[in-house]
Amino acid sequence: MKTFAIRKILIALLAFISVLCCTFLAPLAGMAETVMVPILYATDRILDQSATSSIAFSNCQSDRLSFGIKNMPIVSPAATNDPSYLNGLGWWSIMPGQVPGAAPFPNTTLTEKDFFVQVKESIESGPSDRPLIVFAHGCCTDFEGGMVNAAKLANECEAPVILYAWCSIPPTMEKYRENEDTQRKNARFFSRFLSALSEYAIPERTVLIAHSMGNRFLHETLKDRYWDHEKEPSYPKFKCTIFACADVSIDDFASDEKAMAFNSQKTYVTKNDLDPALLMSMAQRGGYGRLGAPLKRLDRILSTDGVDVVAIEQVFGKNHALPVAVVSDLVNKQRRSYRPKFRQWPKRAHLLEIQK
Repeated sequence: MKTFAIRKILIALLAFISVLCCTFLAPLAGMAETVMVPILYATDRILDQSATSSIAFSNCQSDRLSFGIKNMPIVSPAATNDPSYLNGLGWWSIMPGQVPGAAPFPNTTLTEKDFFVQVKESIESGPSDRPLIVFAHGCCTDFEGGMVNAAKLANECEAPVILYAWCSIPPTMEKYRENEDTQRKNARFFSRFLSALSEYAIPERTVLIAHSMGNRFLHETLKDRYWDHEKEPSYPKFKCTIFACADVSIDDFASDEKAMAFNSQKTYVTKNDLDPALLMSMAQRGGYGRLGAPLKRLDRILSTDGVDVVAIEQVFGKNHALPVAVVSDLVNKQRRSYRPKFRQWPKRAHLLEIQK
């Protein structure tokens, strides 16, 4: 009898919880909407001429960069964005059951000159504290995959994003080494692109973000920038550089840490010693550590000032995906609840800066 009574109580309790969910959570679920986010892009891929209306690129590498704008749909909670931060390039929403209006910026290719003019306009149309984000995607990612991550960053950070879509090819296991060769060939393109961008965008408002192998572009370009201007202490610094899940040699990065600090007001490295992709990359190199999974080589990053390490394994675990939530908090720390130094886990448990 006692067991039967307990069972009846549990059933009643579950029914009560179901009613609560229907009453209170259903309206919240209806708040989700699709947000169309225009993404500026620069790519060394060859344009697929058969799909120009939708802007598609092949997996073949070109000998020059192409430019344009493409709109990407992202599911986002409604009414969470500050409209003043969305002025400029133009987010617009498609609520359930509604017919979307015309896109403020249709999918289009641009000349290099028109591209940089559009970058400048998107910066000047927003508030003075809104950053411009330059994002280089990771290894084994096609054009659409890079666009999706760029749109997630734009929506989460509430800022315009330029995607640097280099010609990497999926899948990971089969194409990893081939993508390494492509990245090396492509490095000069990124360096020239970032130099040209600096003539139109204010470095102090520009955030550089890369994921996985894309971090090699940042590392190499910032190192060269330091060598060219190290005797100019007042040379403009970027607002922030974030090396996310970096598939970069930890020893190479550590030897160039002074160069990284020279180029940015803040430099962050995410650390995840459980990242399977980085552990695989390390194994292929005979145990040489990767920046994003330093393991027992963490002291190599912490030996000099200028770079802050953010541990993310407690939340991301065995996951190599771009940690959008972490990146967003680091970008928007002055407008959100991020605290740069603490000794205990805060409410946002994915942020833990390692004390030097």
